[in-house]
Amino acid sequence: MAPMKRPAAWDRPNYYQGTWSLRETARRLAISEKELRALLIAGQLDFVQIAGQIRIPIEHVQRRLRGAELFSGQRGSVRPR
Repeated sequence: MAPMKRPAAWDRPNYYQGTWSLRETARRLAISEKELRALLIAGQLDFVQIAGQIRIPIEHVQRRLRGAELFSGQRGSVRPR
């Protein structure tokens, strides 16, 4: 089941640059797409919907990974392709 739709904020077109698809985000977080959708529904990750496609801003994924590093002791960042 897809998360609830959010209207696009057309006054900030640069916001949509630097986003990943559900598949790419799930791959980078090493979780399933189903688990990723659960995070989106729970509001633990932000997303935008553009032309019917759910996109996740890369900076939000990086923030989530940095938060996880505080508990795991891992270092590194996710880089866009």
